[in-house]
Amino acid sequence: MCAGILAAGFGNTPGPYREYRAWGPNLTALAGVDHLTGWPDRPASGLGSIALPDYLNGLHAFYIVLAALCFRDVTGEGQYIDMSQFEVTVGALGPTILDYSANGNVPSRAGNRVAYAAPQGVYPARGADRWVAITVCSDEQWRALCQVADHPEWIEDPRFYTFEARSANHDDIDERIASWTSGESGDRVATMLQDAGIPAAAVQDMRDLAQDEHLHVRDFWKLLDNPRFGRDLVTGHPIRLSDSPALFDRGGPAFGQDNDYVLRELCQLSPAELESLAHSGAVETLADSNTQLRRPYWARARDLMPGLDWPSVGDE
Repeated sequence: MCAGILAAGFGNTPGPYREYRAWGPNLTALAGVDHLTGWPDRPASGLGSIALPDYLNGLHAFYIVLAALCFRDVTGEGQYIDMSQFEVTVGALGPTILDYSANGNVPSRAGNRVAYAAPQGVYPARGADRWVAITVCSDEQWRALCQVADHPEWIEDPRFYTFEARSANHDDIDERIASWTSGESGDRVATMLQDAGIPAAAVQDMRDLAQDEHLHVRDFWKLLDNPRFGRDLVTGHPIRLSDSPALFDRGGPAFGQDNDYVLRELCQLSPAELESLAHSGAVETLADSNTQLRRPYWARARDLMPGLDWPSVGDE
């Protein structure tokens, strides 16, 4: 026997939310995550671009299935897993909830700042919509930043001399740092600060990632065969095993592309059974497999990633 899992939005035991439909952005609001996002003097901004509960729950589901399989290997018995996306997301706020329970502290929105560092933030760099993230965690790092920025007079300024003083005058520090970083490229500022032992990084956009040297050296971007597009741009796997590396023999499959392999070869279903499943809508068939499509971003991707093994224009 093996484990079965129901990853419901709110679990499968009785409760007032049990019948609610779950969606990542809604769960972040209900779980209190959105309350922590944004600037102190503005409404909560929310996590609109990333559904945090989806990532958290995928990780938890992976580990709980492994735990159930280990239990099965020891006992020979499977078990039913009832997992709540809501509860996983609330659990991620453990320190915040504990602080409220123990001390009555209701956390406020802090923008890009954190309680343990000053200065901390994302600052403008040279160019349109270019930024650099900087975190100073100690007095030593602050003094080093002042030297890198060529403003040694900041070191002896009593408003910035200690962590407590910098925290109290964070707005003033942000203005001074921004006046320096805005005249430099984000990469240059980050490199200088890193060399001085200060956590910093240029804020990369999608173009930067497409051209990131580290990703290309690691062979992260790949062009692989695809039945609908000829070849397609896909990402590699972030986990690499020395003796059993991931196999990249094709791009992402189309709907229904693997029906025959899964249902006929592995599940031993007959052609009539497959046809019945397709007719009922239980499975999707590969529609018009002879039609060749083209990604709308193909030409731009070629320009951004010239180092990949692109087909010639006539072969696309």
